[in-house]
Amino acid sequence: MQYNHALVLYALNERDKALTALQSAVDDSPKLLAWLLKDKPRPPRLDPIGFTLGGDDEAWFYRQETLSLWEQLGALDWLRSCAKAIKRRK
Repeated sequence: MQYNHALVLYALNERDKALTALQSAVDDSPKLLAWLLKDKPRPPRLDPIGFTLGGDDEAWFYRQETLSLWEQLGALDWLRSCAKAIKRRK
């Protein structure tokens, strides 16, 4: 997953490459970024059969599975600052 790629590059202190990877990830799946940065989100409506690629439900599942890793690596503050820069680029 592209967000994981950006996270790995961040952890390796490859910040320029991490930002490029994050930009690509956000271009493809912007909702994942929004859900990672929410303070106390409520789960979206979930389909018992699966999830919508690029949808709120996919973003929710990604957040549930990876938020602790983003936190452990100290990457959420970086992610917040990058989100502002990415929004300015668009």
